[in-house]
Amino acid sequence: MTLNDFLPDLHSATCRLEAVEAAATVPGRRALVDVLAAQSVPRGPRALASLDRLAQPGTVAVVTGQQAGLFGGPLLTTYKLLSAVAVARALEAETGHAAVPVFWLQNEDHDFVEIAQTWVPGRIGLVPLTVPDVPDLARCSVAHRLLYEAIVPLLETLRAELGGFDGAAEVQALLERAYRPGRAISAAFAELVATLFEPWGVVLVDSREPGLAALAAPFHARALRATFTLSGGLLARSEALAAAGLTPQVHVRPGAPLAFFHPDGPEGPRYRLEPLASGRYALVGGPAATFTEAELLARLEAEPRSVSSSALLRPLIQDQLLPTAAYVGGPAERMYFAQLDPLYAWAGRAMPLVVPRARFSVLEERTVRLLDMLGLAADDVTTPRDVLRARLADRDVTGPTPEALTDALLSAFRTALAEHVPAIRTLDATLDGPLQKLDDAVQESVSRFTQKLARARLAQDTLQSDRLDRLLALLQPNGVPQERVHGLPYYLARYPRFLEVVLDAVEPYSGALRELRP
Repeated sequence: MTLNDFLPDLHSATCRLEAVEAAATVPGRRALVDVLAAQSVPRGPRALASLDRLAQPGTVAVVTGQQAGLFGGPLLTTYKLLSAVAVARALEAETGHAAVPVFWLQNEDHDFVEIAQTWVPGRIGLVPLTVPDVPDLARCSVAHRLLYEAIVPLLETLRAELGGFDGAAEVQALLERAYRPGRAISAAFAELVATLFEPWGVVLVDSREPGLAALAAPFHARALRATFTLSGGLLARSEALAAAGLTPQVHVRPGAPLAFFHPDGPEGPRYRLEPLASGRYALVGGPAATFTEAELLARLEAEPRSVSSSALLRPLIQDQLLPTAAYVGGPAERMYFAQLDPLYAWAGRAMPLVVPRARFSVLEERTVRLLDMLGLAADDVTTPRDVLRARLADRDVTGPTPEALTDALLSAFRTALAEHVPAIRTLDATLDGPLQKLDDAVQESVSRFTQKLARARLAQDTLQSDRLDRLLALLQPNGVPQERVHGLPYYLARYPRFLEVVLDAVEPYSGALRELRP
C-alpha cells in the first residue's frame, strides 16, 4: 500500500465532486465570516470579495497554512499559497461551486527558532538572516512574540543584498512597513502575505484572535472529553500505517489530549498534557501543577485561547469552521493527514481532498550556466556532495595522476638503465657513484614535475569543486531542497513577476518536482 491508499482519491473526478459537495453544506459560515471580517489581518478589496463569497451558501474553501516565517518564510510557503489558488480555480471550473483560497496562519505554534531565520541567495553564497531568540519566551505561541531592534540590521542587510534588482525598492518598502520593532512577527508576516497575495483574493485566518478561538472552543471541549477515544483510534491507525510500510508523521501518546494548554494565559507558555494514573493531567516539560478534566474545561470556557491546537487536531478545527473541500500541504502534512481518518470519523466529517503542493527548482541563468559547466542536470544535485565531487574528478581531471606518472617514468628509466649497468661496470667500475647520482637526479626531476602536475590537477579540481559548491547553494542549500531554505524577498526583487510565473506553472493535483525558469 502507498500513502495515497490512506487518503481521498484526489485524481478521481467523482471523489473531487463529493468533497466539494460535502464542504458546500457546512453550516455556520455567516458567523465565521463575521469573525474573520473583524480580525486585524489586513484585507484588500479582493480578499474582502472572497470573504463575501465565503459567506454565500455553496461556496467552498481550499485551505493551506504555514508558520509565520521571517520575511515570508521559505519558498515552499509561496508554493503552498499559489497551489491553493490554482486548486480553487480548478475545483470551481470543474464543479460549478465557488471556491476561495484560504491561508490558515499557524501562529499557535511555539517553535520560534524554526521561523526566525531565512537565507538570501547572495552574489557569492547564501546570506543568513536570523532574529535572535528570547529563551524566557521559548514556549509562547509565535502570535505573541515581538520583533525587537534586531530586525533593523536584517532589513539593512536585505537592502544591501537586493539593491540593484528591478523590484528591490518596492520589496524593501513592503518589508520595512511590515517588519517593525515592537510588532508581533506573525502580524508582520500576515501583512506581507496579505499584500502580496491580494491579487488572488487569498483569505488569511488568524487562529489566535479571540473571536476565532471562541468559535473553536466548543470543539476543543468535545475533543478533550473524548481524549482516550481519540488517542485509541489514532494509535490503531498508526499501526495500520506501519503495517503498510509507512512511518506515521506525528507520534501519538496514549491518553494524551490533542491540544496544548496555556496555564498562565494566552500569551504564556504552552505545554502538552500527560495523563496520570490519578486521572489528572500533568504539564509535559512544565511546572509540577496538575489539572482535572473539569478544571481544563473551565479554563477553556473562561478563556478560549487557553488551549491551542496540535498538528493532529488543527485540521479538524479548520474543517469544523471552514467549508474545506481541499487542503494543500507538503509531503509531511499529507502523511499526518493519513493518520487522521479516526478523527474525521469521530467528528462526523468527510476528510477533504489532501492535495500535494507544487514543488519547484528555480533555475536562474547563473544556475543553468553552472549546470552546463559541470555537465550536470538539476536532478543530479540530490546526490551527496562527496559522491558528486568524486564523479566530477574522475570525469573532468585529465591526464595521469602524479603517483601513476612517477611510477611509470621511474620504472621505465630504471628498467632501461639496468640493461646497461653490467657493461658500464665492466668498462669502468668507478662509474657506480655517478650512476647513483644520475638515479637521484632523475628522481628529483620527476618529483619536481609531478608536483607541478599535482598542483595543476588540484587547480582543476578546486575550480570544479567551487562551481559545485555554488550550484549546491542554489539548488540544494544546506543539503535540503532549495524551496525549504531560500527566502522569497530575493526572488521578488530580482524577478518582479515571480509570483505570476509560479502560479502559471502550478499543475493542480500533481505535486511533482518541476524546473522553473523565471
